[in-house]
Amino acid sequence: MSVLVVIPARGGSKGVPRKNLREVAGVPLVGRTVATALAARRVDRVVVSTDDEEIMDRARAYGAETVRRPREISGDAIMPEAAVVHALGELERDGYRPDITVMLQNTAPLAAPDDIDGAIDLMLADGADSVFAAARFFYFLWGRDEHGAAVALNHDATVRIGRQDLAPQYIEAGSVYAMRTTGLLAHGHRFFGRVAIYEIPRERAVEIDEEGDFALAEARLLAANGVRR
Repeated sequence: MSVLVVIPARGGSKGVPRKNLREVAGVPLVGRTVATALAARRVDRVVVSTDDEEIMDRARAYGAETVRRPREISGDAIMPEAAVVHALGELERDGYRPDITVMLQNTAPLAAPDDIDGAIDLMLADGADSVFAAARFFYFLWGRDEHGAAVALNHDATVRIGRQDLAPQYIEAGSVYAMRTTGLLAHGHRFFGRVAIYEIPRERAVEIDEEGDFALAEARLLAANGVRR
């Protein structure tokens, strides 16, 4: 059972310029993700797919292999699966195709090696084709109808129950996506066949999409390591 981790890390970013090279708790996002992947016991190879020379150099410094990502699949509107599929194609030129491909995203710096191993273990035990990390949450969700009026989405607004009594729902952590390689190549998407949720603690479900998220991620990382500020 061979397992490959692919980390998409393009150079451009609209929300936070050069985001993949920004540091959280003294470590660049791409370096932290590479280190997490290499520490997982089930992972055989770690590859960073990038169109950027500086990211490529930094990824190699942290121990990853690299694949040059073509410009045509490096734009804002391109899904990261395109980079993963491309990397698989490049590696297959050398006769390598893993049984399981894991996509890790640099924007989720609180991912742990155990999350990778746990997702793969769940895939094998459950017979799933795709597994993703998610955190359970209990919130009263609301939306708006076509007239702008509030609409209860996951509860009956006329019957107020304790939050803990809501049916559990899950938020995608944005960190770990484990996929059977044959299915990924056939579908070109991270979710296919039987999809399973690997549950992680809520405090590790932090995604960096804007400047303010860096402070939250750093505070969570330092707290997890017993550092107080």
